[in-house]
Amino acid sequence: MAQQPVGSDTGLSDHRAARPVDTARAHATTFGAQAEQQEAAGALTEASLAPLRDANLFGLMAPAELGGLEASPCDTLETFEEVSRAEGAVGWVLTTCAFATGLAGAFLGDDAAAEVFRDGMPIIAGAGAPVGRARTVEGGFVLDGRWSYGSGIRHATHTHNGALILDPDGEVRSDLGPHIFVTPIEAATLDDQWDVLGLRGTGSVDYAIEDCFLPDGFGHQTRGAVQRRGGATYTIGTAGMSTIAHTGFFLGIGRRVLDELADVARTKGAPGSRLTDSETFLDGYAAAEAGYRAARALVFETWRAIEHRIALGAAVDVGHIAAAQVAMCHLASASTDAATFAYQAGGGTSLRQGALQRAFRDTFAGRQHARVSGAVMRANMRTLLLAGPSEGTSNGRA
Repeated sequence: MAQQPVGSDTGLSDHRAARPVDTARAHATTFGAQAEQQEAAGALTEASLAPLRDANLFGLMAPAELGGLEASPCDTLETFEEVSRAEGAVGWVLTTCAFATGLAGAFLGDDAAAEVFRDGMPIIAGAGAPVGRARTVEGGFVLDGRWSYGSGIRHATHTHNGALILDPDGEVRSDLGPHIFVTPIEAATLDDQWDVLGLRGTGSVDYAIEDCFLPDGFGHQTRGAVQRRGGATYTIGTAGMSTIAHTGFFLGIGRRVLDELADVARTKGAPGSRLTDSETFLDGYAAAEAGYRAARALVFETWRAIEHRIALGAAVDVGHIAAAQVAMCHLASASTDAATFAYQAGGGTSLRQGALQRAFRDTFAGRQHARVSGAVMRANMRTLLLAGPSEGTSNGRA
């Protein structure tokens, strides 16, 4: 279907030419045209990867001093939204890899960052769940583990891996907490199998790393990581950056599933018997559209407030990130509600291979991620309630 630009409502006055979102819109048709081929191959095509690399979109969240775009949160969200709307698999790979690459750029040690970014903007992919083990040895760590669902890893130059730290006796160092480690892709053994319901084109296979020595600096704490380069945007920390990535995907895929259903409603059936003639359908579509748009508005309201605090040099505290994560989870729920309605209302069109079915499957595949689970929503809502009224968490005020 033809892609129309998503309305910009970030409230920012900066509308320079060549913003990342403009690049995303310019290539939307290309991304969409690759969908079937990518599903068959289980990975993105070069036609999709080339524009992402050429426009430095994998560097969207990386510090400028390393060649990244160091985009603002709202610019990043809008860019992720456009790519994910154009094609869910491309959006998932971009959001997860740009996030992992941004983390490495901001939080790795100086020598490690110089090595990882030596040949230009890397593509860093993997899984942040701390299922790996990193043994402390002289001068660094030895990383071992097996990770499931390495998001976008078939396209990566480096891996992003969650692990717990072990002392020389093999005991977990609870005082250090979970870490993220970055390795060259050559250190990983990738599975061949990628048999999943949705996001089939992402190449997010399971993988393993065995006895990989990493010098000090090639890892950082998952929470409370020390910022080593980049500007004030990185004060949102690893949790804030992760929230942007997952939110951006649902901004796009939620819009796409409703757009596909709208096309079916306008075109399927003879005049007088189309979905647009059904009051029940119109009621349901109105609820899904309003639910998605309200969730989208909450996302940008929350991130505008955070951006305003950053611009003022004010602290972005746990309450602000909790509000952003609540908005993220609410958007994920609104998007899956829309996808459920679209699948049911679309009838036989939903059942057959095509854009509507793919958008439905991609939405529910993304919804399985732990970062948008009910547990995350509840934990962050508890944080907000126990903290009491917090500046910047309502009405867009900072």
